[in-house]
Amino acid sequence: MIQRREDVTRPNIGINQREENTNLDVVSAKRGSKNLATGHEIEIHGPCRIVYRPEKPHTCGATVWIETLATATVFDFDGSVYRVDSRWMWEEEEMWKINKINIDELCSNSI
Repeated sequence: MIQRREDVTRPNIGINQREENTNLDVVSAKRGSKNLATGHEIEIHGPCRIVYRPEKPHTCGATVWIETLATATVFDFDGSVYRVDSRWMWEEEEMWKINKINIDELCSNSI
């Protein structure tokens, strides 16, 4: 089961605190090593788990992160809003599209 995780970018927090007029994104939604969205706030629409593993950090070096399979909404200071869907929801939608194409092809071929 591949979960998505939500990370905090510590270096960006330090830069935002030290430098005036700086608002670098400090949270990110990731699947594996791929950044799905970044921003300043994440709302998770379902169950999640907060993980702290100082003895076994994540591959990116994080010792604390949030894991979830739920859909999340990422907000940014510039007003941008990103919806990060559950992997399973995306797979179901893609499967439906594939099946719909196959059904349409079957119908057009049988006429």
